[in-house]
Amino acid sequence: MRRIGAVLIDIDGALTVSWEPLPGAVAALRRLRAAGVPLGLVTNTTSHTRASIAGALAGAGFSVTAGDILTAPVIAAAYLHDRYPGARCLLLGSGDIARDLAGLTLTGQGDQAPADVVLAGRAGPEFSYQALNQAFGHLQRGAGRASSRQRPAIAGSRS
Repeated sequence: MRRIGAVLIDIDGALTVSWEPLPGAVAALRRLRAAGVPLGLVTNTTSHTRASIAGALAGAGFSVTAGDILTAPVIAAAYLHDRYPGARCLLLGSGDIARDLAGLTLTGQGDQAPADVVLAGRAGPEFSYQALNQAFGHLQRGAGRASSRQRPAIAGSRS
């Protein structure tokens, strides 16, 4: 039998429900680590940083660090670094995920300088008419777009 090379585990629904550990999940993760199996914990959340997720999981009894966790914003940031190096990025979404977007040049809502790419996440109060109008204006001027939600639409004027 072939040895498992690595395991990716979805957090919500596989390890926890509403941040409460599912029966046997803490022990299963402990056994995987003891066996030396590389693992990554994945989630499509766009409103929490890896550090806050790691803290919630640790509070539920899991032995994890932020480095164990892959989120949609982290993956989107890697994509933007690769496809849009040095680009100005308008972040449109709820939550404090800026720390997980380290290295990106983020512009704020109301910043009139053109953005090169618009990154949209979880809809919340930030999705006001004014914010969407600003994002749309950047897109009309040729900014790329990226979604850190499910079924991402990632495209742009630059390749």
